[in-house]
Amino acid sequence: SQDREGGRIKVLWNATEDLEVLWSSSYQATESMNDMGLITYGKDNITQGMPISGQPWSVFAAALGKTLAPISLGNASQNDWGHSEDKMERHILTLNWSLPGHSLRSVSAYEDVSIFVDQDQDRTSLDLSNLAAASEARVLTQEFVLSSESDSKLSYLAGVFYQEEDLITDVTLMDGADLIALRRGLILPSTEVSVPRNNSSQAVFASATYEFTDELRLTAGVRYTEDTKEMVQTMRLPGPFPLLTTIDGNETFGEWTYSTKLQYDLTPDKMLYLAFDTGFKAGGFNAQNAGCLLSGFRFGCLTADQLNFEPETTDSLEAGIKSEWLDGRIRVNGAIFIQTYDDYHVAEAQPAQAFVLINNAAEV
Repeated sequence: SQDREGGRIKVLWNATEDLEVLWSSSYQATESMNDMGLITYGKDNITQGMPISGQPWSVFAAALGKTLAPISLGNASQNDWGHSEDKMERHILTLNWSLPGHSLRSVSAYEDVSIFVDQDQDRTSLDLSNLAAASEARVLTQEFVLSSESDSKLSYLAGVFYQEEDLITDVTLMDGADLIALRRGLILPSTEVSVPRNNSSQAVFASATYEFTDELRLTAGVRYTEDTKEMVQTMRLPGPFPLLTTIDGNETFGEWTYSTKLQYDLTPDKMLYLAFDTGFKAGGFNAQNAGCLLSGFRFGCLTADQLNFEPETTDSLEAGIKSEWLDGRIRVNGAIFIQTYDDYHVAEAQPAQAFVLINNAAEV
């Protein structure tokens, strides 16, 4: 049960003989129901602190004088279907200038993404807990690239890049009628979590290609990337202490990355290549889960190692061939490669956590 709509427009304007302007805009929206169906019933992981917390869902049902709905593949068992909505709009302005012996390109982009999710948190036919989460991200990027345009053996490009990203996630956990009944009519205020984040990235890069002969050329590139991440998590809790700040993270990650490629033309339509590249992805922070805070840091809390995750780096080596045969009627491309990741980012969807947990695997 999903509805999707979207649109895109592009406009090209040749402003002068030396200036080309390209504008593009796109929009997409999706709305759907949430099927939170289970394969089998497990144990409670959302009602920490209650006398029967951590028990199988059948214990809760028995305490309420109810029976859990039977589970079968393809049929959801939650009592509240909920729904999700997401919208995305993107605008990109590209300017291309022709200069003496060079060309200069500017790419400016803005993106706005919003997501709303309303779902049955316990995923059963009992009315225990519901979650509503709203997220919005605004991203602004700017890149300038200067490249050579000549027939010499050496060609090159250099550029700078900047990105600013503001994100906020608001989560509300609401008790259902059955949970209130288990508390014998005690109604507690909803738990509210807010996680604003700011990510910025800036980089400088350059690449050059030198042709030793008409058949042999070498390309080498270098880039320095610096990413800064900030996150503050606050929670409004039931009880006499309504506001609690749990995480205030601010860290900068920087890394040099490299790229080298050697190409050799066997014939005008057959080329061999060998490439070595390195890559980098910044580290960051995980948000504390609601159950930990509701239980006064006694149940379901992240460990000190889980609160932060380290940057991920990668090295890759590749060799291959690109070729055409029989006057272009047959194209044969092949490659062999090995890629190694250190501190690989692993996304773990843990039911007890309000957010996806990112961990580092030592090597992949």
